[in-house]
Amino acid sequence: MRKRDYVDDDTPEIGMAVTSEARGRGVGTALLTRCINQARTLGWKGLSLSVEDGNTAARTLYERCGFVTVGRTGNSDTMLREL
Repeated sequence: MRKRDYVDDDTPEIGMAVTSEARGRGVGTALLTRCINQARTLGWKGLSLSVEDGNTAARTLYERCGFVTVGRTGNSDTMLREL
């Protein structure tokens, strides 16, 4: 896989976190879904994010929401969700 931690100038990179107390309650799914919907409304072509090795819950959420791995840098993958 190609070393890539940046998609392009037209693809915003998002970051998010959910407190441990709120995990498993749909907060991350709701937050990410709203980000995707807002990006679509704004006419963006996609969103990117990075996920570190070992963060299985986040990776599962991202994949469930349509993100795919497009690159790798160090111990994290760059993921892209085309809109």
